[in-house]
Amino acid sequence: MTRRLTTLFVLALVLSVLPLGATLVLAAPPETTSVRLTGLRAEDAVPAVDGLARAAARAAERSRPAAAAEPFAMVGLELPAGGAAEVRTSLDGRTWGPWVETELLGEDGPDAGSAEASRVRPGFTEAVWVGPSRFVQVELAGGSVEDVAVHAIDPVGLAPDGTAEPARTRVAVGTPAAEAATLSGLSYVSRAEWGADETLRRAAPEYASDVDFAVVHHTAGSNDYTAEDAPAIVRGIYHYHTRTMGWDDIGYNVLVDRYGTVYEGRQGGLDKAVIGAHAAGYNTGSFGISIMGHFAEEAPPAVAVAAMADTIAWKFRLHGISAYGTAVARNGSTVDTVSAHRDIGSTACPGDAFYAQMDQVRGLVARNTSRFTDTYGTVHAPSIERIAAAGVTTGCGDGRYCPTARVTRAQMATFLTRAFDLPAGEPVSFSDVPDGHTHAAGIAAAVSAGLASGYRDGSFRPEQLLNREQMAAMLQRGLHLEEEDGVRFVDTAASAYRGAINALSTAEITGGCDEFRYCPIDAVNRGQMASFLARTLDHLGR
Repeated sequence: MTRRLTTLFVLALVLSVLPLGATLVLAAPPETTSVRLTGLRAEDAVPAVDGLARAAARAAERSRPAAAAEPFAMVGLELPAGGAAEVRTSLDGRTWGPWVETELLGEDGPDAGSAEASRVRPGFTEAVWVGPSRFVQVELAGGSVEDVAVHAIDPVGLAPDGTAEPARTRVAVGTPAAEAATLSGLSYVSRAEWGADETLRRAAPEYASDVDFAVVHHTAGSNDYTAEDAPAIVRGIYHYHTRTMGWDDIGYNVLVDRYGTVYEGRQGGLDKAVIGAHAAGYNTGSFGISIMGHFAEEAPPAVAVAAMADTIAWKFRLHGISAYGTAVARNGSTVDTVSAHRDIGSTACPGDAFYAQMDQVRGLVARNTSRFTDTYGTVHAPSIERIAAAGVTTGCGDGRYCPTARVTRAQMATFLTRAFDLPAGEPVSFSDVPDGHTHAAGIAAAVSAGLASGYRDGSFRPEQLLNREQMAAMLQRGLHLEEEDGVRFVDTAASAYRGAINALSTAEITGGCDEFRYCPIDAVNRGQMASFLARTLDHLGR
């Protein structure tokens, strides 16, 4: 009866959004069920594995094989304080799958003080996909296996003999399944399509005023699932988060499988600022996205990383976020706009191998969110985005920034005026800066503030290329830094601006053009200038 009601519910939900005249193909998902298994007993002796007493080597205790009351395909554990566990499963009690490392949920979960957080209990691991199973073994380091509870979850509709029923949710409206749902250019598998039982949700979604940053996760568990398994894994995580953990809904805003398919997570609208439960203390104002799998030693497939980056970029375009920016979280801490979970919490998520790719992820997001068409791949791209976000530059025209173009004295005056938010200066009276000159206002402001000056012959030489020592002097004056004696770089001993260069070095606004040189008379290009100005903005706290 329950499965029939679930089927009718999903059918009604899909029909409500189906375009008039469209063809509906629907196979209702099976009801997701779970059982809690306790009373594990330790083995008297740990058998050797590949010639080694594996558990003994880990100073761990292994449970005897235990049979669940129902077949299952996912497992989550409740562990005693300080415990770390691995789990393996079997369908027949004789042939066992590999040992799978579990990962504590740790700082996943709702924000403190919320009604959702009041139901959180410590000690739960992520739920991991193990495939059709009936028996389970746990290996625990730190505690007794008798204190472990196993949550065995069946999101695929396993028969009592352990064989999987063929039921899968499929909605086709003249498009492939993964493209059945689209939203302003984002293709994804909707909750209705992956088979979300909306009766499991405990509360209506809550919203932040805006989204300011993204948090990258992995779900942990197996990397060996098939594309057909993926919707069931999402259903299993959803069931675990709501029924076992007591959360209002699935914790992530979006999930991505290893094949690059994107799944709608927490209900409320992917184009909205839905508050998730993926990073306690950082949920409000963030967008939580997780690749399904465990990536401590094995990096996620490139297609999955690309799909995740495309989804973040879509979200960032919607909310006007820079891939290389920073944001202030609601708890007051400053975070990167593309942060890994471990950057903001005490967790290994998203795994060492995945974490090593975070710069690549930011680059992929930036390629699809940059304000300019010609900055992808340049080392100065983060700084260019930084000064653009601060209103210091609008580019050189036609959607470009022109990072390799040389900077003139007149252009630098305008950039300085914006970076330091200088007041309007007295009208300029230089012989070569006529009324109506593009940079007349910037030159007037920079000269009046003492950041720039003209030449003795009464000219400003606005089209003269700016060199690195001149730029150092302008920035040192704007920041009110004391000039410093000494020779920091081997090529500045004869420079009239050596004191300004040294001051900028102390302030970490420059590190020179290489390990030993500053290259004082080299012309400055727009990319290099962006990096100097971005660090200047940081120094100013802007």
